[in-house]
Amino acid sequence: MKWTPSVGAYSYNVWRCDATKKCFSPDGSVSIGAGPWERVALHVSGTTYSDTSDTAGNFAPPTITGTGSTILNATGAYAPFFEAPPITVTQLPAAVAANAGQMRRVTDSTKITSEGQRCEGGGSGVALAFSDGAIWKCF
Repeated sequence: MKWTPSVGAYSYNVWRCDATKKCFSPDGSVSIGAGPWERVALHVSGTTYSDTSDTAGNFAPPTITGTGSTILNATGAYAPFFEAPPITVTQLPAAVAANAGQMRRVTDSTKITSEGQRCEGGGSGVALAFSDGAIWKCF
Protein backbone atom coordinates (compact mmCIF):
# COMPACT_ATOMS: atom_id res chain seq x y z
CA MET A 1 0.00 0.00 0.00
CA LYS A 2 1.07 3.56 -0.61
CA TRP A 3 -0.16 6.87 0.82
CA THR A 4 0.41 10.58 0.55
CA PRO A 5 2.69 11.89 3.32
CA SER A 6 1.10 14.01 6.03
CA VAL A 7 2.65 17.38 6.82
CA GLY A 8 4.97 17.03 9.82
CA ALA A 9 4.64 13.26 10.16
CA TYR A 10 7.77 11.36 11.18
CA SER A 11 6.25 7.89 11.04
CA TYR A 12 2.95 6.14 10.42
CA ASN A 13 1.00 3.34 12.03
CA VAL A 14 -0.49 1.13 9.32
CA TRP A 15 -3.99 -0.31 9.72
CA ARG A 16 -6.14 -2.50 7.56
CA CYS A 17 -9.85 -3.10 7.74
CA ASP A 18 -11.66 -6.40 7.53
CA ALA A 19 -13.63 -5.61 4.38
CA THR A 20 -16.44 -7.97 5.41
CA LYS A 21 -17.35 -5.55 8.23
CA LYS A 22 -18.28 -1.88 8.11
CA CYS A 23 -15.13 0.23 8.53
CA PHE A 24 -16.78 3.66 8.57
CA SER A 25 -19.99 4.89 10.16
CA PRO A 26 -22.50 6.81 8.00
CA ASP A 27 -21.16 10.11 9.40
CA GLY A 28 -17.65 9.27 8.12
CA SER A 29 -16.17 8.47 11.52
CA VAL A 30 -14.20 5.27 12.09
CA SER A 31 -16.37 2.31 13.08
CA ILE A 32 -14.76 0.86 16.20
CA GLY A 33 -17.32 -1.81 17.12
CA ALA A 34 -16.58 -5.51 16.55
CA GLY A 35 -12.94 -4.88 15.75
CA PRO A 36 -12.90 -4.44 11.96
CA TRP A 37 -9.51 -2.70 12.11
CA GLU A 38 -6.17 -4.44 12.53
CA ARG A 39 -2.84 -2.74 13.10
CA VAL A 40 -0.25 -4.33 10.82
CA ALA A 41 2.74 -2.04 11.38
CA LEU A 42 3.95 0.48 13.93
CA HIS A 43 6.13 3.54 13.21
CA VAL A 44 6.74 3.04 9.48
CA SER A 45 9.12 5.82 8.40
CA GLY A 46 8.25 5.89 4.69
CA THR A 47 5.01 6.19 2.74
CA THR A 48 4.77 2.61 1.52
CA TYR A 49 4.22 -0.69 3.25
CA SER A 50 3.89 -4.24 1.95
CA ASP A 51 1.18 -5.90 4.04
CA THR A 52 2.15 -9.57 4.27
CA SER A 53 1.10 -10.06 7.88
CA ASP A 54 -1.04 -13.11 8.58
CA THR A 55 -1.32 -12.24 12.27
CA ALA A 56 -2.05 -8.54 12.47
CA GLY A 57 -2.57 -7.04 15.91
CA ASN A 58 -6.26 -6.79 16.73
CA PHE A 59 -6.21 -3.24 18.10
CA ALA A 60 -8.81 -0.54 17.60
CA PRO A 61 -7.49 2.68 16.07
CA PRO A 62 -7.20 5.57 18.51
CA THR A 63 -10.35 7.63 18.88
CA ILE A 64 -8.85 10.24 21.16
CA THR A 65 -5.56 12.05 21.37
CA GLY A 66 -4.16 14.45 23.89
CA THR A 67 -6.08 17.11 21.98
CA GLY A 68 -9.53 15.54 21.90
CA SER A 69 -11.50 13.30 19.59
CA THR A 70 -9.96 12.43 16.26
CA ILE A 71 -12.03 11.51 13.22
CA LEU A 72 -10.51 9.42 10.47
CA ASN A 73 -12.43 9.08 7.23
CA ALA A 74 -11.88 8.82 3.50
CA THR A 75 -10.94 12.50 3.21
CA GLY A 76 -8.38 12.64 6.03
CA ALA A 77 -7.77 12.74 9.77
CA TYR A 78 -9.25 15.55 11.84
CA ALA A 79 -8.43 16.67 15.37
CA PRO A 80 -9.37 19.87 17.22
CA PHE A 81 -5.77 20.97 17.78
CA PHE A 82 -2.78 20.78 15.50
CA GLU A 83 0.62 22.39 15.91
CA ALA A 84 2.72 22.35 12.79
CA PRO A 85 6.40 21.48 13.28
CA PRO A 86 8.64 24.54 12.92
CA ILE A 87 10.58 25.14 9.72
CA THR A 88 12.29 28.13 8.13
CA VAL A 89 10.89 30.11 5.20
CA THR A 90 13.55 28.62 2.90
CA GLN A 91 12.30 25.13 3.82
CA LEU A 92 8.80 25.90 2.53
CA PRO A 93 8.05 23.94 -0.63
CA ALA A 94 7.22 25.92 -3.76
CA ALA A 95 3.67 27.27 -3.53
CA VAL A 96 1.74 25.35 -6.17
CA ALA A 97 -1.88 24.34 -6.74
CA ALA A 98 -1.24 20.95 -5.09
CA ASN A 99 -0.46 22.57 -1.72
CA ALA A 100 -3.00 25.40 -1.83
CA GLY A 101 -4.62 25.64 1.59
CA GLN A 102 -1.70 24.08 3.47
CA MET A 103 -0.28 25.83 6.53
CA ARG A 104 3.19 25.67 8.05
CA ARG A 105 4.77 27.33 11.08
CA VAL A 106 7.93 29.28 10.23
CA THR A 107 10.44 30.44 12.82
CA ASP A 108 12.48 33.01 10.90
CA SER A 109 9.84 35.40 9.57
CA THR A 110 10.67 39.05 9.11
CA LYS A 111 8.37 41.48 10.92
CA ILE A 112 4.81 41.19 9.68
CA THR A 113 3.53 44.67 8.86
CA SER A 114 0.44 43.47 7.00
CA GLU A 115 -1.43 40.22 7.68
CA GLY A 116 -1.13 37.96 4.65
CA GLN A 117 2.02 39.54 3.28
CA ARG A 118 4.43 37.38 1.30
CA CYS A 119 6.55 35.28 3.68
CA GLU A 120 10.12 36.50 3.96
CA GLY A 121 12.82 34.73 5.97
CA GLY A 122 15.82 36.12 7.79
CA GLY A 123 14.06 37.49 10.84
CA SER A 124 13.38 36.08 14.28
CA GLY A 125 9.57 36.07 14.23
CA VAL A 126 7.34 33.04 14.39
CA ALA A 127 4.50 33.12 11.86
CA LEU A 128 1.90 30.93 10.25
CA ALA A 129 2.61 30.48 6.54
CA PHE A 130 -0.37 29.79 4.28
CA SER A 131 -0.09 28.64 0.65
CA ASP A 132 -2.68 30.14 -1.69
CA GLY A 133 -1.28 28.01 -4.51
CA ALA A 134 0.85 30.86 -5.89
CA ILE A 135 2.74 32.26 -2.86
CA TRP A 136 3.22 31.62 0.83
CA LYS A 137 1.51 34.32 2.90
CA CYS A 138 2.50 34.94 6.52
CA PHE A 139 0.20 35.75 9.39
